[in-house]
Amino acid sequence: MAGAVVNLALNALLVPTYGAAGAAWVSVLTYATFSFVGLAMYRRIDIIRYPFGQTALALLGMAVTYMAIQYGVMK
Repeated sequence: MAGAVVNLALNALLVPTYGAAGAAWVSVLTYATFSFVGLAMYRRIDIIRYPFGQTALALLGMAVTYMAIQYGVMK
């Protein structure tokens, strides 16, 4: 339900202004909402430890590497 509400609200806001790019971002945000609301609900049943800290560090490392290559090597 939360994903549907986010999808409808953001489509009304972003698609008229940003077109297809706005629709793509709405899809990403809808899925993220669905995932995190689901995670919060499922944790009431059983808590599974996820390595969020390690995942965030890996994501940061990938972003820094991409930016270094894109703006340093490819110039």
